[in-house]
Amino acid sequence: GGGGGGGGKSSKSMVPDTSSYEYYISLLSQALRCQDAQKMLEEFMQAFHVNIRNKEKNDNMDASVLETLGISLFHLARAHAILGDHAEAKAYARKVLDVIASAKEKFHDTSATKVKNNHVLPATGGKRGKKVDQIDGRREFSNTLFRNHKMEELELNAKDVLNKSSMAFTPLELAQQLSTKILYFSGGGTTDLSVLQKSSNHIKDNMMAIDSQKQRRQLMNALWCSFGLAEVMKTAFPGESFCSGQLYHGRPVPLTDKECSKIFKALNLTESYVICNDGTIDFSAIFKGKHNETSSSSSKKRELNIELGSGFGEWAVHQAQSNPSRDYIAVELRSDRVSLTFSKAYLQSDKGSHPPLNNLCCVGAECGSFLGMRVKPNTVSRIFVNHPEPPTQTIGANNSLLKMISSGGEEPAHMLNSATLIKAARCLDSEYGQMVIVTDNRWYANLICATFLKVMKQEDDIFFTTPLVKASGIRPIDIFHGESSNRLSITLYEGQPNESIGHTTSHVASQISGSTYFDRLWRKGAGNHADVKKRFIICVSRSTKARPQQGKSFTDGNVVNGKDNKSSSLVKRNKKAKKKSGQKHD
Repeated sequence: GGGGGGGGKSSKSMVPDTSSYEYYISLLSQALRCQDAQKMLEEFMQAFHVNIRNKEKNDNMDASVLETLGISLFHLARAHAILGDHAEAKAYARKVLDVIASAKEKFHDTSATKVKNNHVLPATGGKRGKKVDQIDGRREFSNTLFRNHKMEELELNAKDVLNKSSMAFTPLELAQQLSTKILYFSGGGTTDLSVLQKSSNHIKDNMMAIDSQKQRRQLMNALWCSFGLAEVMKTAFPGESFCSGQLYHGRPVPLTDKECSKIFKALNLTESYVICNDGTIDFSAIFKGKHNETSSSSSKKRELNIELGSGFGEWAVHQAQSNPSRDYIAVELRSDRVSLTFSKAYLQSDKGSHPPLNNLCCVGAECGSFLGMRVKPNTVSRIFVNHPEPPTQTIGANNSLLKMISSGGEEPAHMLNSATLIKAARCLDSEYGQMVIVTDNRWYANLICATFLKVMKQEDDIFFTTPLVKASGIRPIDIFHGESSNRLSITLYEGQPNESIGHTTSHVASQISGSTYFDRLWRKGAGNHADVKKRFIICVSRSTKARPQQGKSFTDGNVVNGKDNKSSSLVKRNKKAKKKSGQKHD
């Protein structure tokens, strides 16, 4: 739904904390219910004695209160910007910058007593006390680093709102963008393979029994209640009623099939909307019409690319901007990140002269269920995964675990499990489809390679490792063999992602500031097991036809689970890595 009530007083038996207020205001702003969000913000400010105009008082405010205040103000700034109320958007953005100025001083003062030059200050006392103090110090350093980074990201976003010129987009155009560029599927899946295996037969048997009409209604209700379509339609069609009524505090009532049909007609959408009768998405309906191209190429089949776990959407938005002849799907489970990605795409215009991105669609779904149920087979050009979250930071350091997995053993729960990889292969073009994974965690890269080997053993010719050309600036660092055979092998590369693997970079991306949220975060020293500069790359194809057509490819390397061993083994490499990080080897 679109959040809680419209800002009424909270129950005396349960007073919301700062995180709860931040969550409520975020959801209300996401639903473009600006008045309700403002009322909730006022309640928060009253509850925590916040006075924006009193800088001296703000300087003495608790850090969590300042953080919630800044984030809440930004959510309101973004909501007003999407609705085209740029005067209000800029006013809120300026308030965000004022709060950040106070927050920076407070966070800097807090960290200075615990941290010096990104290292925890030495502790005093006995051996046990020293260890406890060091752990507490690292935790304090980590919390301060993340909080500072969060504020810096907020500052970038607030300045972005301030720099936006007024856009001449009509409410009808916004409603059309919302209805086709956000698809939020309720529920989701699991990364636990034991659960997936038990439910796979049930899902398969019921695929054809999906009520496509019900699914269309659910998608429209997500937009109506949670992503602001209800508010936009009021402005786009003043005096027109699309819903039977409203619940308390102005919260939208779920739409009926008849009401959905009325909205489809008003927005010039077909009754089938974007969902086929088998439950899959009709991407041609999503990307039909004008694209961000200088010349029409409707006769040529457009590339369809998917990013799994798209996070805050920076990478997907940049790729869509840079490659107007390609279509992109950004898949993310969290609704707030789906909304943020859409807003970045919608608000990216330059002085109002460029339309919102028409070649990017934001999908809210669990990756495995999305690939298995929403994408037609043999239709995707590339699937990208950038900085996936490992089950643990050192999971791939255990060589015996890697051997067990590559031989068909049990896997830990994570997004890129063997079931997800098999579903990805099914979606990719059988001749030229590729899957590209970029991570900054070497140990997790090892685990992914082992998982690919497991899949390649289970199903013949499902994937082939893609030999990248030397001219690309990406070099091989290991080749993992599942057996004493070159047919089953995965090459692990190291280097900066570039066009050779479908990553379009820019001048901004090459700067120290980084091109994405995680690049900027890791450069500050976050994560004990994430490399600050190195990127590890896995690139596989559905067939040998997808390999580079010019340049000499790489050969030779190391072995995970076979007799060949042309260099140091994975066990030795893990021993060296663990010794460096102070861990004991298994």
